Amino acid sequence: MIKDLGRGFAVRCDEAGVVRELIRDDMELLTHVRAGESAARIADTASAGKVIAMFDEIRQNGLAYDWEINVPMAGGVRTLHCSGVAADGDVVLIGAESGSGAIKLFDEILAINNEQTNHVRTLLKERSEVTLDSLSRLNNELVTLQRELNRKNAELARLNKTKDHFIGMAAHDLRNPLNAIMTFSQLMLTDLAEGRITEFGEFLELIHNSSSFMLRLVNDMLDVAKIESGHLELAVEMVDLSHLIRDCVALNGLLALRKQSTIEFTAADVPSIPMDSPKIQQVMDNLLSNAIKYSPPGAVVSVHLDHNDEKAIVSVTDTGPGIPEGERDRLFKPFSRTSVKSTGGESSTGLGLVIVRRIVQGHGGEICVESEVGRGSTFTFTLPLKGPPGTNS
Repeated sequence: MIKDLGRGFAVRCDEAGVVRELIRDDMELLTHVRAGESAARIADTASAGKVIAMFDEIRQNGLAYDWEINVPMAGGVRTLHCSGVAADGDVVLIGAESGSGAIKLFDEILAINNEQTNHVRTLLKERSEVTLDSLSRLNNELVTLQRELNRKNAELARLNKTKDHFIGMAAHDLRNPLNAIMTFSQLMLTDLAEGRITEFGEFLELIHNSSSFMLRLVNDMLDVAKIESGHLELAVEMVDLSHLIRDCVALNGLLALRKQSTIEFTAADVPSIPMDSPKIQQVMDNLLSNAIKYSPPGAVVSVHLDHNDEKAIVSVTDTGPGIPEGERDRLFKPFSRTSVKSTGGESSTGLGLVIVRRIVQGHGGEICVESEVGRGSTFTFTLPLKGPPGTNS
């Protein structure tokens, strides 16, 4: 059944909330209210305080809109939508069966002069429009927040999946070196317990190599976890890139000597660049150690530094077995390995190039690889001469 939106009550009160006149009560709800009594008597005991609060709002703002007030009536209590407006020293308080019915009810109160009616109607309509606008704005904000929440949930799910993958792969990669350490240390302990004197050098070297691999793996995992969580922090300073690379070449040259290999470095005149020196050194060390690892004994690893108007260009070339074209997309994925084997049995954590790529990208640069099976590979990365994004040159 469609309600008559104009049905309800209307009373005229002073600003203190004392009833002056019962204007209309076509629902016979206010038979218990008399002039000179508090308007709070309109409501039941539980809602009397709300009527007093309504008058406080009317005194402050000139208007109170759409308050739900319980009004006693024969046979029970009825909830009405009440509004009030201050006009010409009076407060007109109305109650209707709906919020929109209040405006219609005011139009029908002929006892109030036209000017007062127009004033009341304008105030109520303005408040109604403001309320609708606020609801629309809040709804739009809620939709935006819901979308952002969905995006973050999807990102958390992705990160959680990556974490599970990391844990599984790390456990797999740590198992072999841990078994080696346990086995060889147990052999050494058995020999010592039985009073046998043996040569422990080989065992100690295997334990050292296994421990070194596990330490590299743990360090790489910590680096990747920090980078993937968005915490790649760069301590940017002006750096002579040519000098930095020479230091890296000298350090890794000692590793190359173990395989009777050498590293050759050529460089153009490149100006100093804003960068995080330790992180770019980490990039160079990783690329150089990989080049040595996958080149045959006695090979030459070539490093070249050049630049154009916008960026420095660094390339590291080895003479290893090369990388099959179908496997190159694995190089920069965590724990992904190709079929290419190191020439000296050196181990790999499967995370080094992931870290390299993130560091280069964090500096605003790019990294790529060119490779030919049987002839070797060249890794090339760039660094903007103006420095990482957001850096003031």
